[in-house]
Amino acid sequence: MHLVQLRVNFDNEINRPLMSSIIEGYSYDVFISYRQKDNKHDGWVTEFVDNLKGELESTFKEEISVYFDINPHDGLLETHDVDESLKDKLKCLVFIPIISRTYCDPKSFAWEHEFKAFIEQASQDQFGLKVKLPNGNVANRVLPIRIHDLDVVDIQACESVLGGVLRGIEFIYKSPGVNRPLRPREDNPSDNLNHTIYRDQINKVALAIREIIESIHYPVSSGELKDKESGIKADIGGRKTITKNSSGKDKITSIHKLLFEKWSIKTRSMVLALVAIVLIPAITVVILFYGQKQKRYARNVILPEIQKMVEEHFNPPPRAFQLADEAQKVIPNDSSLINLWPKVSEYISLQTEPEGATVFWIIITSLKIPGMKMVLHRLKI
Repeated sequence: MHLVQLRVNFDNEINRPLMSSIIEGYSYDVFISYRQKDNKHDGWVTEFVDNLKGELESTFKEEISVYFDINPHDGLLETHDVDESLKDKLKCLVFIPIISRTYCDPKSFAWEHEFKAFIEQASQDQFGLKVKLPNGNVANRVLPIRIHDLDVVDIQACESVLGGVLRGIEFIYKSPGVNRPLRPREDNPSDNLNHTIYRDQINKVALAIREIIESIHYPVSSGELKDKESGIKADIGGRKTITKNSSGKDKITSIHKLLFEKWSIKTRSMVLALVAIVLIPAITVVILFYGQKQKRYARNVILPEIQKMVEEHFNPPPRAFQLADEAQKVIPNDSSLINLWPKVSEYISLQTEPEGATVFWIIITSLKIPGMKMVLHRLKI
């Protein structure tokens, strides 16, 4: 007799056969965590999961299991007893929290019993919370999806639990006075200051999941990484044509060395001159393009964000000054920035003992966030 496990939701409706992870011992490949507040109005999270599942089907050869519960409970009660089965469901390879303005709430089920619980559980399993990628970089098994620009306190709360910088993939539609989730079909996509396209962001999520899962499924040994870094290449005849010494510089051997020595000084000079003629203009164009890109970002994104803070707060938050300082580096003579400076800063005179001492300032808040760290900021003198 063949037994099939079924997952049943809170309305006793049979959803689908229970799929296990592609790695033995894990319940799911992907776990979606969210607050019901972010889904019950327009179904944004449900639509996101449907699109992600479709993208995963075209990204993986294997069937990838995704746990997504249309969860009617959200807040925590004093009598709330979390089912032990949730711990089994949290035994997944990739945890995706939908980070919104309401997600970072200690009173919410998702924050306390999913987000924090997964980080604690994954930190102690065989793979750990962070995995090494084939290129040598390290990725976190928590893959945040941000659907709102967050307040500073929420960012600090997330980072205190994660133990590092809050990174992730953004699904944020941003225009002057607007901060909402990005939709698959926008009425005015060109007005989005982030210039993000929903379809492309879904693809980025699927590729990030693939990168993490493949790094877990097919871990790269330290020996393989060492071979890749050494750059050793073998000839068809088994001779090493290029090797690297301990300092990382190429040593040309065998036939290549003989050919190189036959080059006349004049020939090599001509080659170097041609390379310089091609590279110098190319490098110049890249530098100019990057500089213009930074200026556009400062004018189209940073300055509107500062203006919004000024309009919404009688005393703009320290973040407004930090953004203005960032814009100052690329558009110091911009008239809009010059007009904003008096609104987000003021000049003070300090006398230190001894002269030239380093001065720091700290943001003091009355809000008590568990695990939040105070950050010292160095003043420029």
